[in-house]
Formats: sequence, structure tokens, C-alpha cells
Amino acid sequence: IEVQDKENDDTQNEHPKDESTLPQETVPVQVDTLSDTLDSLLALLLRTLSEASSDGENVRELYYEVLPVFESTIITTHKSKFVQYCMFLLCGLEAQRCLEATQATTSACSPNDTMADPTNHEHSILHRDFASKLLGLIMDPYRAALTRQSAACYLASFVCRASYVEAETVCEAISALLRWAEAYMDTLSTNSIRAADARDQGELHALFYTVCQAAFYIMCFRGTDAILFYREALRYCQLNQREPTDDGDASLLLPDPTD
Repeated sequence: IEVQDKENDDTQNEHPKDESTLPQETVPVQVDTLSDTLDSLLALLLRTLSEASSDGENVRELYYEVLPVFESTIITTHKSKFVQYCMFLLCGLEAQRCLEATQATTSACSPNDTMADPTNHEHSILHRDFASKLLGLIMDPYRAALTRQSAACYLASFVCRASYVEAETVCEAISALLRWAEAYMDTLSTNSIRAADARDQGELHALFYTVCQAAFYIMCFRGTDAILFYREALRYCQLNQREPTDDGDASLLLPDPTD
């Protein structure tokens, strides 16, 4: 048996192995230098933003410094897939800082502490500001159509994927998108729609279709949250038959869904 094994080994050594069976380290690896450089720069950017945001105020300062760059460069870059997450990161860091500050304040107060003010907590605002900024770009008729479409796509992605975006912001985004779509349809006549070539409909009403798709996308991922929030707001308005006042009434926390 030993002799046969030796003969088999000698026979195998006479025939060189196929390149596909060579060890992994012997196979040449092609490296995309440009892609590797971009990945390194993106990692450096995100790490720098994370390290520079030592507290909530620094996060907000960085956000308002990066926001013009997002509006002028990132949102207008074709097929930008990763750099925009610097905005998502800053909004998330601020939300995390506010949550930690609230938890620290709550744990420091005893349950019987009547001096504790539940409205004195710092609230996250950057994610609402970013969503509002994107909605403003979508509604701006003086912006290029592609920019408005990109803003709609970014809004849908941000609202759906960012876990720190609460249901109220989700409902506001859906409401704004659908109201714009409804107003857009009111400006069209049935005859003009029928007269247009079906092949040109997609290009002619591209922004309308993008806005509708963004609203549908949000409903697919956050529809349950939006419906629950709407029902809660409707129930609250039915139990409190009065309009929100301007005197700082903190009890009216939920907006009227019919507004």
C-alpha cells in the first residue's frame, strides 16, 4: 500500500497543477487604486466627524458646516452612494448625545423629586432640520428637476433607514410629499394627459413619479409607525375639543391630522 501511494504521488508531481488550484497567496490580486483611495478618504471623513463631535453643540456646528456642501455638491453628484452618510452620521450622533443626556438627567433625579422638569430635556433637532431641508429642495420650483428628484430619494432613504427618526417626522414627510403630488395633479388637465404620448409621460412627469415613489417607499418601511401615530393623534384631538394655542400649552403635544 505504501508503494502504491508513493507511485501515485510521483505521478501527480509529473503533471503541474491548474492555476485555479494554487494557494490563494500565489494568485495575483488586482487592486483598484482609485476605489481604495476613495474608501480610505470616506473612512477618514467619518472618523474625523465622530472624533470632532465631542458633545451636542459640536455636532450641530459640524452639521451646519457640512450642510452647504451636501446641498451644493453631494446631492448633485451622479450615483453618489456613500458620501451622503456623513449627514446621517451627524444627525445620529446628535440624537445619541441627546438620548444619553436625557437618561443621565432622569437617573439623577429621584422618583419623588418634584423639582424635576420633564420638559427641560435636550431634544434632537438635526434629523428634523435635515428632513425639512430636503422637503424644501423638493418643493423649490427654481431648482433643477434632477436635484429635486435626488432630494426626494434622499428623504425617503433617510426617513426609512434612520432609526432615530420618530413617527411624527415620518408623517410630516409623507403628508408633504402627497400634498405636493395632489397639487401637481390639479395643475394638469385630462385632455393634455391623454394627448401626450405614453412614452413621454415618464420623462415629462419624472419628478411627480419620483415623489410618489418616495412616499410609497416610506409607507413600505414606516407605514405601521405612521398609521399608529395618526390614530393616536386623531384620538387625542377627539378627546380634547380645542385648538392648539400660542401660549405655550405643553399639553398639546400631538398635531391635528386634519390641518
